[in-house]
Amino acid sequence: MGLLANVVSLSQYKVVGISPKDNFDQWCTEQLNHFGFRSIDDVVKENSIGWVTLDNIHVNTFDDLNAFSRSPYLCFSLRKDERKVPQAVLKHQLDLECQKWLAQHTDLKWVPKQRKSEIKELIFNKLMSKTLAVPAIHDVVWNTQTNLISISTLNPKVLELFEKHFKQTFDGLSLVAIHPYSRAEMVIDASLSGRLAESNKATSDNVVDLIKDNAWLGQDFLLWLSYMTVESSSEYMINQDGPAEQKEPFVAHVNSRVQAIGEDEDGTKKIILTGPQSRFKELKTALQNNLAINEATIYFEKDELVWKMTLKGEMFTFGSFKSPKVTLERDELTDEIDEKQSLFYERMYLLELGQQMFDSLFKSFLETRLSNKWANARKEISTWIKG
Repeated sequence: MGLLANVVSLSQYKVVGISPKDNFDQWCTEQLNHFGFRSIDDVVKENSIGWVTLDNIHVNTFDDLNAFSRSPYLCFSLRKDERKVPQAVLKHQLDLECQKWLAQHTDLKWVPKQRKSEIKELIFNKLMSKTLAVPAIHDVVWNTQTNLISISTLNPKVLELFEKHFKQTFDGLSLVAIHPYSRAEMVIDASLSGRLAESNKATSDNVVDLIKDNAWLGQDFLLWLSYMTVESSSEYMINQDGPAEQKEPFVAHVNSRVQAIGEDEDGTKKIILTGPQSRFKELKTALQNNLAINEATIYFEKDELVWKMTLKGEMFTFGSFKSPKVTLERDELTDEIDEKQSLFYERMYLLELGQQMFDSLFKSFLETRLSNKWANARKEISTWIKG
């Protein structure tokens, strides 16, 4: 689902590097045009990847600034078209053609390797020309004020393609995934930076190490939040910059779905709990067996509005992020372009408000986890698990 849908899965990045200080919009226009999507409908090609506009996947030109610039955001979509020839079909056709060739060359018992390769290539190209390319679209929003980018996918292969194509397009810039440790650096006060650095279990600044060696961040956060869901009022205060004012109240709690994993002598063990989680009886049993929570559905409530997301604890990506519904008005008196603009800004407001509540919740956890309060909190959580 795209960014303008009421349910979307999001991965986020920080943009790093140096971009032109002057004529930034013109530079973006030129780069997006140069690396825009190119159709493969009329050529024998397996795939194509490039940029299209957010509003129309068939438009790959960005000469009109309004096509992608909605201050402070730049908006576009990554389109990848791919056509595949089923291997079973290719093999069947190859066998038939090889039999025909041998019938014409009765002095041979098998088709020479070179000739067989030529036949296979001819068949492959013929089948490719008859196969329709399947498009995949992933929306991208770049907040140029915060230099944060969101893309509507969690697929690792797609994310790898996106990172590569973004770097090729915007020369001098690259993307750094926002994972639990980097998000912690973003949300905490300077007074806790030293404690966070001391808690860093990674032996290098490599992103893979920072993610793998600091899995405790996601696990402890989801454990703490599960405990707080049962044993507290679940009320928190906004403490991060964003659409809502500082100290505005909101509610956050875990429910609907929790996943826990662990290792034993038989290998990796995983349990998934679904349905209302009022007292977490089954979850506490899993935790008693040394499993750790690595994924959970979190609800946020504010001013009678409800947000819902499935947090992936390892990467802090947001799966099935559902915001309050916004709709496009359609009548004879409403300008469609203006309405789409209004829909976009309303949608971004709700998405960023949901993320603001998440970051505020995460900071609230870190203020306990990185302080002297954690020892006592961990004892209370252990008692709760055993109860």
